[in-house]
Amino acid sequence: MGTDDKVGYATDFEGPVKKKTVKPFYIDDTAVTNEEFKAFIDATGYITDAEKFGWSFVLYQFLTEKQRNNAQQLKNPPWWFAVKKAVWYQPEGPGSSLTKRMNHPVIHVSWKDAKAFCKWANKRLPNETEWEYAARGGLNQKLYPCGCFYD
Repeated sequence: MGTDDKVGYATDFEGPVKKKTVKPFYIDDTAVTNEEFKAFIDATGYITDAEKFGWSFVLYQFLTEKQRNNAQQLKNPPWWFAVKKAVWYQPEGPGSSLTKRMNHPVIHVSWKDAKAFCKWANKRLPNETEWEYAARGGLNQKLYPCGCFYD
C-alpha cells in the first residue's frame, strides 16, 4: 500500500510503498448513497459534523465563479473551497439539492458521521489497509484507485 509517486503527500503518510497483509473482510459493492444516508437521518435524527460546523469543503469544479469568490480557498491542495452551509443534502451549498442524485454517494460526512451510520446499519468501516486494497481493485500502484480526478 502507499505510493512512491511525487503526487502523494508525505505529510499524509501516503508513502513510501509498504507491503501489507490483508485478512479476508466484507465491504459493500458501492459507497453509501444519499438515499441510504437519508434513511439513517430519518430514523435517528442524527446531525452531521458539517451541519454542526456550518460548512464543508467543495471541489472547485462544482462551484460557480461567484461561489468560489465567496468561499475560502485552501492553499494546499488549492482545489478545495470551504463553503458555508455545504452539507450532505445540499452538496454545493445553499441552492443545491439531491434532486436526481439520491443514488449518488453521500458526501460531506466525517469519519464520526460514517461511524454512526455504520453502527445504525450494523456494519463497520474498513481500516486504511482494507480500504486501499479494495479501492485498488487488484491493481498494483495505480494512482487514484477510487477513480477520482481522472480527466
